[in-house]
Amino acid sequence: MSAQHDPEAAMRAAGVREIPARDSGVVLLRADQVKSEPISWLWRYWLARAKIHIFAGDPGAGKTTIALNLAAIITRGGRWPDGSEAEAGDVLFWSGEDDIADTLKPRLARAGADLTRVHFIAGISEDGRKRPFDPAKHMGELSERIAKMQRPVMVVIDPLVAMVTGEDKGNAPVRRNLQPLADLASERRVAVLGIHHLSKGTQGRKPLERVTGSLAFAALARIVFFAARGEGEAEGERLFVRGKSNIGPIDDGFRYSLEQAPLADDPEISASGIVWGEAVKGTAAELLAKLEGLEPGKGDSPAMSEAKGFLQDRLAAGPMLQKAIKAEAEGAGISWATVRRAKDALGVQAEKAPAKPGADSPWQWRLPEREP
Repeated sequence: MSAQHDPEAAMRAAGVREIPARDSGVVLLRADQVKSEPISWLWRYWLARAKIHIFAGDPGAGKTTIALNLAAIITRGGRWPDGSEAEAGDVLFWSGEDDIADTLKPRLARAGADLTRVHFIAGISEDGRKRPFDPAKHMGELSERIAKMQRPVMVVIDPLVAMVTGEDKGNAPVRRNLQPLADLASERRVAVLGIHHLSKGTQGRKPLERVTGSLAFAALARIVFFAARGEGEAEGERLFVRGKSNIGPIDDGFRYSLEQAPLADDPEISASGIVWGEAVKGTAAELLAKLEGLEPGKGDSPAMSEAKGFLQDRLAAGPMLQKAIKAEAEGAGISWATVRRAKDALGVQAEKAPAKPGADSPWQWRLPEREP
């Protein structure tokens, strides 16, 4: 039973050592019965025990690789990007997207993790039968398993949206779906890191407004991070920034690079890894806007404006094959990543083009139809 529904668990989480006898009806917790405690930081002002953290970014920004790097630092009691020392402990990792053997473990090895302290949530056993682990259903079972571990400190859920079920994705249903995760963090005193996405075509908007889906995601998290790749003149640069914190300083971040290399003990296997760079100062809005070639609230960057104009010119006469668009963009020196973002911003539609019998249909793009 979660702390939300178990008054005694809620009291224990709040620091109450003497739990009064249970009566029927509403249970009140008097303030003088609560023992005040400081925030228990794993990484001061960045990762905290008993709290939910959301890590959002575009595809290809390296969110999972960064999460694995942070996990590796914890397992070996290593150094955080700011040089401070990590508390050593165990990390639990669930992924609904990446393979454990060919992706996750190699990246952990590349990051120097103590692999004996990383535990992949691989399934659930019921009556001797193994079934897939479902974050939306099995938080209670996970909490019971964590209770038997000696030193659990962090749980990673990738992607966080797997917690959300049902057709209604409004704030109230999403918050209810995420509550078991908040209960897990509170009851087991672990930092929970949920990996999430950014909505397409939201460059220049306030960072928290860019988090995909309901506002409940960012509202429930105590700390929200962002990972972003550079556009235009900043192409190739990457930033890890803090966009929200209810329990410490807001803003600032670190540069990082994403590199692929063979494993030292198994050169036939290559894995991506994170190389941390210098610290950066500023608000998330300022840092992300500069990286993406924007001024906050000022509209498109020069690179985005050029890509939009390019697409509008090419598609004005009708649909055009995607491979032809890409070739012309490369010839014009326009980043394909920027062209794809311009496509989303303009509402350009991708569809299968007619093909000869026996041949695969190629993709083509066309401008959206204008309303009369």
